[in-house]
Amino acid sequence: MASSNVGSLSPPIFNGENYQIWAVRMKALLKGLDLWEAVEMGADPPPLRANPTVTQLKHYAEESAKKFKALSYIHSAVSESIFTRIMACETGKEAWDRLREEFQGSENTRQMQFGRPGHGDPREFYNGQPVLVDRVSQQLSRDHVKLKPSLDPNPSSPMLGRTNGI
Repeated sequence: MASSNVGSLSPPIFNGENYQIWAVRMKALLKGLDLWEAVEMGADPPPLRANPTVTQLKHYAEESAKKFKALSYIHSAVSESIFTRIMACETGKEAWDRLREEFQGSENTRQMQFGRPGHGDPREFYNGQPVLVDRVSQQLSRDHVKLKPSLDPNPSSPMLGRTNGI
C-alpha cells in the first residue's frame, strides 16, 4: 500500500527571482496541505457555540492553527534575505500578500509601471524577460562588430567579425 505524505515535501525556496513560478508551486503545496484557504482568506474560524463538544473544540483548534502553519511554511520557503521582509507578519495571508505586492506588484503598480519608460515598457519585455537584442545590437554597432549570418553548422565558422573602424 502506497502512502503519500505531502508534509514531507520540501517547499520551493524563493530567493527574490522568478516569483511567479515560486508562487504557483507554493500555492499547490499549501493546497495539498489544506492550508491555502488560511492564506487566501486569512480569517479565523467561526466562534464556537456554547457548550462545544470535544470534537468541535479539536476542530476549532486545528482550524485556528492553520494560519500559523501556513506562515511557518512560507517562512521556510524563502531565503534569509526575503525572510527579513516578512518576519514581522503575523499570519500566512499577511506574509503572502506582502511578497506578492513586492515581487508581483498590485494591479495599480503594474499599470503605472507600464507607462514609465525603462520600467515595465511592454516593448522591453517578452515572456517576462527583458529583451536585450536591440541593446546588444546597438553596442555591437558602436564597437564596429557585424553579425555574419550563416547557415553553416560548422562550429569553427566565425559568426562574428570585426570591421576596422575606417
